[in-house]
Amino acid sequence: MRVLKGNPMKPTKTQKKRDRAEDSTTVTISLKKELLAQIEEAAKSENRSRSNYIITHMMKAVARTAVAGHNDCPASGCGKKSEKAS
Repeated sequence: MRVLKGNPMKPTKTQKKRDRAEDSTTVTISLKKELLAQIEEAAKSENRSRSNYIITHMMKAVARTAVAGHNDCPASGCGKKSEKAS
């Protein structure tokens, strides 16, 4: 039996380190398995990678909330304060 030494998460000389654009970074989030499965299915239906699907829809969500006057978006995301809200 062969025992590997070192950090298993650290790339070795034989492992290819993934290059990222200078203006990009990696973000780690936790999702429910059911939500991830839905995201993967939706990405597949749009012929996108999971990462591209998430990036595309996050950019759309940010663009929707960037409308003038929607600085205090409540949890609903509509950007308007309800008269009934306390």
